[in-house]
Parts: sequence; structure tokens; C-alpha cells
Amino acid sequence: MSRRCSRTKAFRNHGLKLKNARYSLSALCEEQRKVAISVWQDEFRVNQGRMIYERTTWGDWYDGPGRRDCFRHLRWAVEHRNGFVDVVICIRKWTEQGYVMIDSFARPGLVMRITRLDPSTGAFRLEQVLPAKQAA
Repeated sequence: MSRRCSRTKAFRNHGLKLKNARYSLSALCEEQRKVAISVWQDEFRVNQGRMIYERTTWGDWYDGPGRRDCFRHLRWAVEHRNGFVDVVICIRKWTEQGYVMIDSFARPGLVMRITRLDPSTGAFRLEQVLPAKQAA
């Protein structure tokens, strides 16, 4: 069962530390060969029993060091981990001022694989990797 917590703690639950708790979207630890990315819960969809997370543009991701680090981390995962990443799921709600993040949690055992990555447009796609028993 996943437990809700701060984003910082959710990344720690994956054994990773955010570079900056305010703007970091992802974390990388080369020594542990681990990468995790934060994603919006409401942007997941299911296709043939697998969770899919896909962004076709930068959308609501601001332009800054967090975004640049995120794509560097995703590129590292493609080059060194065959595209495998852990995820921190963030829950948001709509307010008059726009979206506000209200909660985060790590999902141990949920592994996603990068199947598309285009830093120039901000597009990427993550697909859930099912355990061998479930995939058969």
C-alpha cells in the first residue's frame, strides 16, 4: 500500500534525494543506478492493462532548471537503465489560481519504462512494466 507524503519524502522512499524540493521534477543517483520522476496522477491512462503516462508538450511544466534536470535524468535512464524509472505520483486540484499540488506518494513496485523522449518539444511517454507473471 502506498502512503501519502511530501514529494521530498516520496523520493526518499525510492532512495533518492531531490536537488531542490521546490523545483525539482526528478532525481538521479548514478551510484545506485536509480532515477525517479514526479508525474500527475490525473494524467495516467490505461491501455491493455498497463498504465501509460504521456506528455506531448511542456504543458504546465515551467521553464527552468527542474525541467532541464528532468530530461537529463530521463536521458540517463535511457542510456544506462534501458529506460526504466520509478515514479512519484502527485495529486493536484484545480483552484481559482490554477492547479495546486496537494499530495504525493511513492508506489513501490510500480516501474515505468521510457518509450519516447523528445526534450526539444517536452514530449515523453512512460509505459508500466508488468512483472513477468502478469505479462504472460
